[in-house]
Order: sequence, then C-alpha cells, then structure tokens
Amino acid sequence: MASPYAWILYLHIGSVFVFFLLHGPSVAVSFAVRRTRDPTQLGFLVDLSKVWTRLSSIPLVLILITGIILGFMGNWWRQGWIWAALIVFLAIWIVMNLRGTRKLYGIRWAIGQEYLRGIRPTQGTGIVAGPVELDARARAIRPWELTTYAALLVAILLVLMVFKPF
Repeated sequence: MASPYAWILYLHIGSVFVFFLLHGPSVAVSFAVRRTRDPTQLGFLVDLSKVWTRLSSIPLVLILITGIILGFMGNWWRQGWIWAALIVFLAIWIVMNLRGTRKLYGIRWAIGQEYLRGIRPTQGTGIVAGPVELDARARAIRPWELTTYAALLVAILLVLMVFKPF
C-alpha cells in the first residue's frame, strides 16, 4: 500500500495535469482574440475564457494546498528550494493575471461587458467601443509572450521540485 505522502504527491501532480487541461481553452482564446474584431465573437471568446479560467482555479488551489502539505510531510520547509518554488508559483499567478486576465477584461470593457476596475467587477455600459479601440485592446494581448513566461516559469518549478538544488 502506498504511503500517505505518495497519495498527496499523486494528487499534487494530477492537479497540475487537470489544471493544464482546464486552462487550455483560455490559452486558445488569447490566440483567437488577436484575429477577430467582431464584438459578438469577442464577447463569446472572453466569456469562454472567463468560464474556463474559473474552472481551472479549482486544481490551481489544489496544487497550492497539496504542495504545502507535501512541504510539511517531507520536512522541506527548512530548505530554500521550496520557498523559491512557492515564489515562482506566485509569480506565475501574478504575471498571468496582469498580462493575460486583465488584458481580456480590457476587451470586455471595450465591448460593453462587465469588467474589472481594480479588483472590483464593474457593470459594463453595453456600448461597444470604436474599431480603433477594439483593435488596440485585442493587440494588447500577447499570447506568445504569456506562453513563453509560463513555459519558463513552469520549467523552473520542475527543476526546483525534481532536483531540490538548495
């Protein structure tokens, strides 16, 4: 029979896979938004992203919780790699929020839908911005930049967790 540590580790790794699967549609939206300027299509895309981003937050929280539990079960908190991994994990969340989610809310604003002002949801006006504004908001999303940041930071996380260098 597997140890409790092995089961938590299994749940931790499984949560990573589920997160990537559930977050995939949001990634696809960031690429699709750059190619369309139709307000109806943009509305569909940002709504799709919002739903899948919310769903993917469940395994994301599980990744964090199981990682913390594993840190205690393995007595890893006295080593630097786990603190570095936690900082990288938070950096991924911050970068994706600022460079991804916030930019999609800019499109929501431009098509008159609910958007974020600071951290508070704000009711949209229902008025669609002009084509120049829509184009500027869509061009502000840089999917390859986000993908590159995510890939590099996830690679750093893997090195920290597999090799435990310090």
